[in-house]
Amino acid sequence: METLVFLVAFSIGIGAWANAWGRNGLGWGFGALMLSPLVAGIALLIVGKTVEKKAEEANALNTLIDE
Repeated sequence: METLVFLVAFSIGIGAWANAWGRNGLGWGFGALMLSPLVAGIALLIVGKTVEKKAEEANALNTLIDE
């Protein structure tokens, strides 16, 4: 029972992490639940942030530097 709780909790965490990186959080969370949160986490590290998310963070950083 505890294993199932940890599996679901880590899958939700992978989904939240993917969402923060500009990826589909629901899809990544479901994928983590079906495969393994460890495998999904490694895959998320490999694919990285989306180009849009990187540009958004760069713009925010430039705004802070310009002030």
